[in-house]
Amino acid sequence: MSVVPWFFLAIALSLLLRIPYLRVGMISDEGGYAYVAQRWLEGRGTLYDDIWVSRPQGIFVVYAAIMRTVGSSVIDLRIGAWLFVVATMPAVYAVARYYAGRRSAIVALLLFAVISSSPMIEGFTANAEVFTALPCAFVAWLLLRTQKQGWRWHHLLIIGALGSIATLLKPSGFVMIPMAILFCWLAGEGSARLALKRSAWIIAGVLVGVAPALIHGWMVGWDNFVFASFTYRLEYQSTVTASWGNQLHAAFGMTQRLAPLLIVALFALVVRQRLHTSPPRVLAISGGSQLADAAVSPLTHIRLYARRHPASTLLWLWVLASIGGISMGGDWWYHYAIQIVAPLCILLAPLLLNAGEHLRGLWRWIFVLAVSAVLLSPTAMMARVHANATTNAVYPNQGYERQEDVAEYLQTHGTPGAPMLVAFDQAALYYLADRPAAFRYMYAQEMAAIPNTEQMMVAIVLGDDRPEFVIDTGEPAPFHDGGASFWAAVQQNYQMVAIINGFKIYQVNE
Repeated sequence: MSVVPWFFLAIALSLLLRIPYLRVGMISDEGGYAYVAQRWLEGRGTLYDDIWVSRPQGIFVVYAAIMRTVGSSVIDLRIGAWLFVVATMPAVYAVARYYAGRRSAIVALLLFAVISSSPMIEGFTANAEVFTALPCAFVAWLLLRTQKQGWRWHHLLIIGALGSIATLLKPSGFVMIPMAILFCWLAGEGSARLALKRSAWIIAGVLVGVAPALIHGWMVGWDNFVFASFTYRLEYQSTVTASWGNQLHAAFGMTQRLAPLLIVALFALVVRQRLHTSPPRVLAISGGSQLADAAVSPLTHIRLYARRHPASTLLWLWVLASIGGISMGGDWWYHYAIQIVAPLCILLAPLLLNAGEHLRGLWRWIFVLAVSAVLLSPTAMMARVHANATTNAVYPNQGYERQEDVAEYLQTHGTPGAPMLVAFDQAALYYLADRPAAFRYMYAQEMAAIPNTEQMMVAIVLGDDRPEFVIDTGEPAPFHDGGASFWAAVQQNYQMVAIINGFKIYQVNE
């Protein structure tokens, strides 16, 4: 039977699972990316200067492309992100087929369609991780292909370039580059000299892929570019700067968001154990006399296994690399889990297939229904008829569902296009209201991390070129004094003119 109908099913399934969430309020990440991309695209600002965000250019290029082709509404942006998910599916299928055969590849494809759409990990959004998954998956597929075909140089060059693209879309995508080099060393035949040569081709591809970004960074201002895309994260917001206690708590919370996938894996293991079936390839670590020889070094053990089981080795390296990428920022936000979905789905597929195919009759259908119910439960529980209720279910205690009315007020009052200041963190308001940000840092984390940001904001609202509006979102100020200095400065030059959905709108005194 052709695999094409299964692709159509996966595509349709991923779209249907997203439909209840397409109108959910635009989140801060989406709003920030859209704001920067639109103004950069239209020449209304200079990237990393008056329009600033701590990301390389890749995500803004993608957003700009979606705006030019699909559209610029939140629904359009999420449809554009979904198209990237669809484009990732062939690579997921191909890697899974290398790993465990055609039937497991079909299961992995369907798993990926469901899990990558899950509201538990914000899979329906246009977050950077959704876009980064595409080059990451193709890196994995090309590594397996070139390992079988003799490590062709042009494959290695493309792998390096794809690693650069993943990094430019989201810095955590960088982990695919050392992963690819390590796989060449472990799974490649020949001497260390050959391994170095393969690694050199990958690095050459990395340089080719990153060259346009570096050239653009030099053109807009090298120091600003380096600070925004590298130095800021390393110095102020990374796993190095975040406390271990906060990281462990956040990591546990993110793991809970993958609970349906973990529950299904445990369920399949229990079923397989009760039936005493042979382990699927995902669990089988075969060796032979060479692996059993105690005189062989641990590294040689690993290399022998990697050469005999390249797909399994690659998948576990991919999982470890994804964990490394997820941990880079030190925040462990829920949508970071999107980065690890593809390899987990590929690893889980043969386990599910192995457990299900040893059941008979009604029990097999019960198994399939139980797995489907667990995987689809987040969508069923969180979706609502009205967009606001859905937003509350997905994003508790957030103001995303209240933004559109505020943006409409800002569009119809005051001077069109005049700057405004959002206090704090609801960056999507700048995009929805189509007003420039009076302060270059749009997110509370940046305001909390970078020194003297409160003094900068005070100077802005007291200065001669103060913004026309200041929006109080009700979120706590990320400053030591709780924002007392800032709000005292606002009171000197502004008066409250409206309260919309709990957002207080202050307009400058004439």
